[in-house]
Amino acid sequence: MFAETKHNCELFFESGALPVLLSTAGISRNQENINRPNGITTHHFLWVLEGEGVFESGDLTFVLKEGTGVFFKAYTPHKYYRTTKDFRTAWFTFYGLDGLIEYYEITKPIKFDVPDFLNLPYFNLEELSGALTTVVSRSAKTYSLITDIFNSHFKTKATLSKLVEQYLENHFYEAITLDFLAEHFNMTRFSLCHKYNKESGTTIFDTLTKIRIAKAKRYLASTALPINVIGRLCGFYSPSYFC
Repeated sequence: MFAETKHNCELFFESGALPVLLSTAGISRNQENINRPNGITTHHFLWVLEGEGVFESGDLTFVLKEGTGVFFKAYTPHKYYRTTKDFRTAWFTFYGLDGLIEYYEITKPIKFDVPDFLNLPYFNLEELSGALTTVVSRSAKTYSLITDIFNSHFKTKATLSKLVEQYLENHFYEAITLDFLAEHFNMTRFSLCHKYNKESGTTIFDTLTKIRIAKAKRYLASTALPINVIGRLCGFYSPSYFC
């Protein structure tokens, strides 16, 4: 793990000479559960190398699996936790580039597909923040890495699986059927299921169930609502099935 010195952090804020300052970077072989109700002082990229987990912030809930990640701004309340035994992540945090974040109109956490250059071994921690780097070289590499990630995310054409997942995230509480989804996306039921499975490696209803369970956990942890009510709020209309 890399962590910038307090001295360099103070110089960054005092001088304003660098556009961005890498604060921390690392790989968690066994990612612990995190709960930060007040956020942290840096902007944050986190992505999954292995396993699966859930990220929560405000009214947002993202299911994160291998090949996906999340970006969120400084002081954003958040938590993330594992849903599989193995949960391996990589991350880096930074100060600066507020203008770039405003340019992309990022006001809430965003979920992104991990581009190839962030996958191991392409994401070389030694090159980014190793012993031979300097505060200036780290700033340059971090700037390049961040702009590449944002460019990759905002220029990528949405695939069918991503459009379906976005719909499920927004309508998880409704009585969703395959026939309805097929009509919504102007496809046959078979074509929809086949293409989604090919792109994502799972089924539509497996994804929907994971989203609903993640939402239900939040209700169970933060409200005193009866279980059957929470089930209905999350799209589980059979109390016994929900239990």
